[in-house]
Amino acid sequence: FEFAVKMRQFMADATLDHVLAQVRPDQIDRLAGDIATFHHNAAGAERETSFGTPELIAEVIAEVFEQIYSDGRFSEHARSLEQLRHWLSGFCTAHARDFEKRKVSGFIRECHGDLHLANLALLDDRIVAFDGIEFSERLRWIDVINDVAFTVMDFQARGQPAAARRFLNRYLEFTGDYEGLGLLPFYEVYRALVRVKVAALAFAQIRGPRISSHADDFIRYLSAAQSLTEAQAPWLVIMHGVTGTGKSTVSEALLEQTGAVRLRSDVERKRLFGLSPSDRSSGEIKDAVYGSETTRKTYDRLQALARQLLLFGYPVIVDATFLKRQHRDAFKKLAASFNVPFVILDMQAKAAARRERIAARAVASEDVSEADLSVLEQQERDQEPLAPDERVSTLRLHSGDPFDLAEAVGMLESTREEGK
Repeated sequence: FEFAVKMRQFMADATLDHVLAQVRPDQIDRLAGDIATFHHNAAGAERETSFGTPELIAEVIAEVFEQIYSDGRFSEHARSLEQLRHWLSGFCTAHARDFEKRKVSGFIRECHGDLHLANLALLDDRIVAFDGIEFSERLRWIDVINDVAFTVMDFQARGQPAAARRFLNRYLEFTGDYEGLGLLPFYEVYRALVRVKVAALAFAQIRGPRISSHADDFIRYLSAAQSLTEAQAPWLVIMHGVTGTGKSTVSEALLEQTGAVRLRSDVERKRLFGLSPSDRSSGEIKDAVYGSETTRKTYDRLQALARQLLLFGYPVIVDATFLKRQHRDAFKKLAASFNVPFVILDMQAKAAARRERIAARAVASEDVSEADLSVLEQQERDQEPLAPDERVSTLRLHSGDPFDLAEAVGMLESTREEGK
């Protein structure tokens, strides 16, 4: 047999680094899903290979610095580069077991390898990846979170942190790979330095008006690398309210503004049954998804994931109904164990609005939640209202009203100050 490859030509200005302002949230969501599917189907590295090992990772990073230093015109940034080298080296040593665990767990796969925004194009209303690495196996057989880190970093470096956060959270919802977040900062810094290297090499080879853009890229990505070494201030927010009150809408706005990682009960419920966020359940499985035993297991998983993320140093939003006092208390206790701020976002909506929202999403196949009117009615009967002592750390929001993000963040900060 003879195989043929059909190539498609597109304009150079169709890449995301040129059309970033035109990209819609739903296109970012689809991109995250496409990459998650690609990673799921990609071949895994054999354990006896060196791919994904701390030694190979350190070797690749050393080569990046060597190539940056090959052009002495950026010597004024030598101190910053050395600080980054030291940070990466320390991280690699401290997390050697984590890198090894990722390989044993099957996360080293045959990836794209070069998922920055100039290798993503907006074609026919969809973001498509192209120009994956073929010339180097060690740059292609990598941790999937390393692959994703390039996209996340580049969104941030180009002034689109909300897009970066949305993309990352959507990817995590599809894959459930929250464990990979422990290594994400390392890979983001590495990826930023790859772009520093590319800019330095281009600066050395190109003359004329384009040279200034490469100098700008050098500074942009160097600054991005430096900022990515800075630890976030963790906190824990739980949503509260029956289905249809707008919890997911508000929590999404909050994660895009703050960089928090969101854990969604609707997603984790489905994961317990081997379903992806976009899958629809039916028959006995649909009944079981919102059953009491599944609810118990879902909150247990949400708590375990929240603990892991707080341990990594991430701010966390848990998007669930939290209608039972025991569940709210468990997460309040978790926040206290890490000495981080804890806030309840209490979502309220009129009965008619709740029912309209549920009816609307029943016909919207892309909605993760499958809670119907029968689930709502059960929740309304069984809910345990917030007690006076809980309201001290509660911010009430009414669906449809403007969401004052500053008020929510201010409450988190005041809680942090009180805990000092």
